[in-house]
Amino acid sequence: MAGYSYEIAHWTASEAVKKDLSIVKDVVEIMKSKTPLPVFAGISVETAELFWMLTWDKTETHKAFIDSPEYADFTAKFKPTMPEGGAKVDMGHAHFDRDPLPAFEGKVTEHAWITPNEGERDAVLDVLKRFGEVLKEHPELSVGAAVGTIEEKPGVVLVVIGWHTVEDHKKAVAPGGPCHHLLVEMGSKVAAQPEVTHVPYSSWKSGEISNALLSLYIMFSEDQALFGSRAISDLWRRR
Repeated sequence: MAGYSYEIAHWTASEAVKKDLSIVKDVVEIMKSKTPLPVFAGISVETAELFWMLTWDKTETHKAFIDSPEYADFTAKFKPTMPEGGAKVDMGHAHFDRDPLPAFEGKVTEHAWITPNEGERDAVLDVLKRFGEVLKEHPELSVGAAVGTIEEKPGVVLVVIGWHTVEDHKKAVAPGGPCHHLLVEMGSKVAAQPEVTHVPYSSWKSGEISNALLSLYIMFSEDQALFGSRAISDLWRRR
């Protein structure tokens, strides 16, 4: 499914949706009537933001829905998922080099937004390609990776990786880990430390939200989230 347009949106989540993801049901039902392709929702481990991943056949299909008369009523249904007063929505359409669904179907999905230095984009993409090849040799850590571009942010590279746990991500990039040397190599080629977050996604299937996400989110306590995000950030600083 590499040829599709993947909408990724996120915003500050309400306390209600953090406690009960099933309140997105009405939103998802409308989404599924507009695109028969996979829809995912989840809460970020590090930021507790609500993340969405919607698959469109092409970006124009999504934009046509946005321009339609029914879109205003649709957006009103997001209100219970946002804090009082609303939230700023960050949204983009990504196009990946391979099918990203294995990464989104992993127990936890890493999103890394990387900004290459001027003239280093191809070099960064080469490192990321080798990163994915190494991960194929370590199914005990990862279930797949994909590299993408974002229509709305042409200077940014988006990487999604499916991990079994946040700890497995840390193991892969820590000194002595199978991907550490690639992290070091890429360090001089990027403009800043990548923005990284992990989301245990749930997909919309058979008319109900899977309970898998809720149980996984409980497993990732605040201490675990803090540990994971700090540890990975520290590795970038020490590379």
